[in-house]
Amino acid sequence: MTTTLQQQPVPNPQMKRLVYSKYREMLGSYNDKANTIIQALPEYLVHEDKGFNITSLVENPRDGFQ
Repeated sequence: MTTTLQQQPVPNPQMKRLVYSKYREMLGSYNDKANTIIQALPEYLVHEDKGFNITSLVENPRDGFQ
């Protein structure tokens, strides 16, 4: 069995920009829909996500694994 290496096409920068802008547009529209849904929920069902903080993980490595 022989394998031939095929050269990948060079990415088109204009296409990359177009795809990325459409992706950002899509995220923005879903963010608005999600905010509307969250605002309609009772307060006790909504919890704020504090996100991920690498500094606190480095300072207290065991906190992230309990």
